[in-house]
Amino acid sequence: MAVEEMHAGTGAGNGSGGERGGERGGRRQLVMHNKAPMWNENSQVMQFGRIDGNAYTLDFQYPFSALQAFAVALANVTQRLK
Repeated sequence: MAVEEMHAGTGAGNGSGGERGGERGGRRQLVMHNKAPMWNENSQVMQFGRIDGNAYTLDFQYPFSALQAFAVALANVTQRLK
């Protein structure tokens, strides 16, 4: 599970506003956790993701053909570049 820390601006807050992790050195600390992926093994037909800086993985099965799965993955990458 990946953990990211985001530091909000400095200031004296009163502790309200949905803070997690409390105050540390006059800075509010917000810790966020990624949710674990959930899917139904019987209905998942395509999975696409980045595994390294310029390396991707694409898993697919029927009813997708290789060309269709590649087109969907390519469209996904180009949308992220905008």
